Amino acid sequence: MTDDFRVSVGGKIVDDFDALRAGFEYQFGGMPMSLYTNAEVGDDDFVTIVGGLKFYFGGEDKSLIRRHREDDPRNKTLDLFTSGIGKSHNNGGYGDGDATDGGDLTTDGEPPS
Repeated sequence: MTDDFRVSVGGKIVDDFDALRAGFEYQFGGMPMSLYTNAEVGDDDFVTIVGGLKFYFGGEDKSLIRRHREDDPRNKTLDLFTSGIGKSHNNGGYGDGDATDGGDLTTDGEPPS
């Protein structure tokens, strides 16, 4: 919604359990702290609401959107399917051959100068 206000909506289906969820997070301007809440409603009268404060330590002052884009750890879920792609190529011993490592090689297979 803004650089310091995030709204999320989603759902899930696990086995025979269906649920909808929604949440928000608001970072107070100039402070490394945000207020958040998440709610979930599902089958069999299932309801859960979680909320609290998040504190961000270290680093520079950033907007909430920058914190989520730059500071969150990389999602490694798909590494199971892509881990062998770069390793099957002969990379001349430069880099680890991982296609996600940011490009250790130039297009001719030589290390960058």
